[in-house]
Amino acid sequence: MLAIGVGSGVDDNELNAIATAPDSQNVYHAATFDSLKSLQALLAAKACEQVQQTPPPQQSCGTQADIVFMLDSSGSVGS
Repeated sequence: MLAIGVGSGVDDNELNAIATAPDSQNVYHAATFDSLKSLQALLAAKACEQVQQTPPPQQSCGTQADIVFMLDSSGSVGS
């Protein structure tokens, strides 16, 4: 699983807990939500790698992927 933190208040420990090991290859940072677009090609390629590592039934990698964004609404956001 890939974990992406947006902004300067990201908790790296939390991202590392979410991401599939090795964390160094599956944790990413973006300064703003607008800057996520610059990660689009890289994340698409990483998602393809994850699919290829999954045991059968395998999907072929194409240009489409299901992407889920989880927003943390806890009190730590914005502080």
